[in-house]
Amino acid sequence: MVIAPFSSAGGAARGAAARRVGVALAAAVLFVGLACDRARPAAPSSDGPAPSVAPTLSVAPPAATPPSPAPTASSLPAPAEPATRVTSRDGQLELISTPVQAIHTHGGDAAKLGRFRLSAVNRGGRSRRLKFEGVTYLTGHSCQEAPKHVSARPKPQLLVNDGDEDPRAGGLEVTLVAGEQVLSAQFDSVEAYYTHCDQFAFVGRFSVDGRESMDLLVKIEVTREEP
Repeated sequence: MVIAPFSSAGGAARGAAARRVGVALAAAVLFVGLACDRARPAAPSSDGPAPSVAPTLSVAPPAATPPSPAPTASSLPAPAEPATRVTSRDGQLELISTPVQAIHTHGGDAAKLGRFRLSAVNRGGRSRRLKFEGVTYLTGHSCQEAPKHVSARPKPQLLVNDGDEDPRAGGLEVTLVAGEQVLSAQFDSVEAYYTHCDQFAFVGRFSVDGRESMDLLVKIEVTREEP
């Protein structure tokens, strides 16, 4: 058997080629590993911030509406300017005052005033409730101007049908049926003394069905006689 002599040049060439193949294989393995790492989803870090959670909206139930208080005379809509003839907003009820006439002696005691009369005309088809809420006593000292000074606000005592045999059984409210009723409004008495160009008047306030106020002007005619 013939053994070929060993060539140092050929061995070196083969070693260099083997090394190049090894480097290429290592690069390929590294590239595949990097690609896999990029494709794999990152695991959440235990030290990182907590994942955000959408806030939960809390809707409170609507608050209960308290019941409306019952209307009072002061909470009712302001009435129109007082007049001797006033009409309710629906046009179905009319109040008409009767002038008060009083007389006193010159140099004597003043006249005592504690009531006035009015007519209530109900033109509707249902009953109405009329309540005597208050009265204002006005005085003035002018021959041309109506009385404007508030001298007293006497306390209401009674509202009854005029001519009732026993008015003590009544109160401050009456029921108005269809048609016309003559009423008597009574209150703590006030004094009126006439000298010259003195003028006097009442303004009676009434509520209708607890929903509306009506101010009724009542003229007062005071005569002074000589002793």
